[in-house]
Amino acid sequence: MRKKKMNSFIKKSHIIIFVLLILTIAPYYILFKTASNRTKNNSFADGQAPFTIPEVLPTDRIYKSRSAFVLLEYKLIFFTFPKVACSEWKRMFMRMNDNPKWCIIRGINAHDPKVNQIKTLEEYPIEIATAMMTSPSWTRAAFVREPKERVLSSFLDKSVKESYFESKCCNNIDDPKMKEKCISGKRDFSSFLYFVSKFPNACYDVHWEAQVEKIDEKWWPYINFIGHQKNLISDSRQLLETLTSTRDPIPKRTAWQRYGISGWGATNDGCENRTRSFLEENSSSHKLDTGSHLKEWYTAESELKVEEIWAIEWSSKRIQLPKISLYKN
Repeated sequence: MRKKKMNSFIKKSHIIIFVLLILTIAPYYILFKTASNRTKNNSFADGQAPFTIPEVLPTDRIYKSRSAFVLLEYKLIFFTFPKVACSEWKRMFMRMNDNPKWCIIRGINAHDPKVNQIKTLEEYPIEIATAMMTSPSWTRAAFVREPKERVLSSFLDKSVKESYFESKCCNNIDDPKMKEKCISGKRDFSSFLYFVSKFPNACYDVHWEAQVEKIDEKWWPYINFIGHQKNLISDSRQLLETLTSTRDPIPKRTAWQRYGISGWGATNDGCENRTRSFLEENSSSHKLDTGSHLKEWYTAESELKVEEIWAIEWSSKRIQLPKISLYKN
């Protein structure tokens, strides 16, 4: 009798485990089949997606860079670019994932994967990653910034304010004289541009790397939402208003309504006390005045140098970045 009960219990346990397994993998399987079967009549917002659907490869930049953040609940892949409000977006995603550390601004590093605990594309199998990158039901978003503003912001933050440029660039130069020259001129914008261009390998860094190169060329047509730093607040709201969750207890409530409008105040120790909506009270720290402030650092020569080094930024038809002209050439 006991043996029969034990066998019955084991069978029921196996059935429960099997059902749980099916429920776990089913969403991924459906997602993959939906995308893999869609070989014709691709429907994308901009109509620019190629006829042949590409596949994610282990060598793809989007897969190995850990900058493609995935929010499965909202069917969102968000590509963060340094110096384009990426810290604030990571905190937003931490909040959306119920991470209690999302609003703490001191003592934690929101860029640390162990802290933010936001999933990235590389954590998913290649087939699933391909499905998410090609399915029309997913949103793939990126925010970009006018290159001259972004380069100057990187310089001011990483070379003038911090010693980051010295450690990540100057100390990597083998020639002792050039290394010393780099260190002594780290607060000079022209010197910064010289060493970034003269020593592209030693001085490579994601903070001043071209935005266009952060996403593989084959994947840019699949980025179906591109926001701009100059419209940071309005574009961010527009993106969040398009996202809804199937697990939200309030049907059809958008991410903007749930997380963007309010709740950015001091709810626990270490949090900033923001009474307004997402990005509204801190966006000024991510902007540079496109007129007088830029001219405090740019000369006609340095402007031309930036246009030369980061020429690829303005050559992309997909992003269509605006081009500030500070001086008449």
